[in-house]
Amino acid sequence: MGRAEPEFSIIIMNMNTCDNLKIQLPVLTSFKKVATEIILVDNASSDESVSFVKNTYPQIKVIALKKNVGTYAMNVGFQQCRGKFVLYIGDMVLSEKMLLRLRKVIDKDSSVFMAVPRIINYFSKKPEFAGEIISRSFYSVARKRVTHSLLPIEILSAGCGMFRRESIRQVGGIIYDPDYFLYGEDVDLGVRIRLAGKRAVLVPDAVIEHAHLPITLRTFSRFHLRFLTERNLLVTFLRSFTWDNTVLWSSYAFGMRLLSAAKDVVKGDFNTAAARLYAWLWVAIHPAFVWRKRCFSQKLRRASDSYVMKPFCEKDFFKAFLFGVK
Repeated sequence: MGRAEPEFSIIIMNMNTCDNLKIQLPVLTSFKKVATEIILVDNASSDESVSFVKNTYPQIKVIALKKNVGTYAMNVGFQQCRGKFVLYIGDMVLSEKMLLRLRKVIDKDSSVFMAVPRIINYFSKKPEFAGEIISRSFYSVARKRVTHSLLPIEILSAGCGMFRRESIRQVGGIIYDPDYFLYGEDVDLGVRIRLAGKRAVLVPDAVIEHAHLPITLRTFSRFHLRFLTERNLLVTFLRSFTWDNTVLWSSYAFGMRLLSAAKDVVKGDFNTAAARLYAWLWVAIHPAFVWRKRCFSQKLRRASDSYVMKPFCEKDFFKAFLFGVK
């Protein structure tokens, strides 16, 4: 007889964060009310992450990759999932209550593809993330607080979330684009969800705690991270809309990028300005890459551009950009 299918599959992406795993895994493996499977995908860690998990938590499935594949690791983990619902996370601590709350939202509304928890800091308990405020330029700022409602709020992107395993076909069979590597991949997923005619919603009373230790900047240069962000967001803009709207909004999208680069130069941040310019050049000389991504996204289309653009908000973006995020 085969193993009984768990209700929840939890994918953890890890890279050199063994200290975080020592905080995270005792909680995840103590659940009593829900049947879960835990899949750890390790991005070629040089610390003792893999040996620690294998020796301490033999019930956890460990996929040790030989090289760092970025957020594509989530797709690798998904291929091993057996649960009805899939939750993908990084270095986060969650509760059974949160799992059940997200499941309830998905079960209640068939238009919801993904339910996303509100994120607070594990150590300080201060709010970190309550959805992103995204501009049509495909620049964004993270919202930290939600004060006006406890009801689910439509959002476009998030670094973690829950969805039905069987529904992945609606967004192209992948969680994150394998060619993005890092940064902006969550926005692309959010747009693919909208193209499919579905929604991602933030659930304010479902809380997850972020127990991160900063390793990204120790692994990659600031130039490379800005390059990835700029390239990926620009490719997402070019792949996501009908041709007429892509042309219509291009002047705004590129204008905001020129303005941002000029602002960098005025501040003396030539490294960031150069990274932006390099990303634009990369996109310009790789039209086949952009076309392939565009064909992939447009095949998913079940909704109009007006529906896709509904979570975008210029007013809130500029308010947050100019006066700070709340």
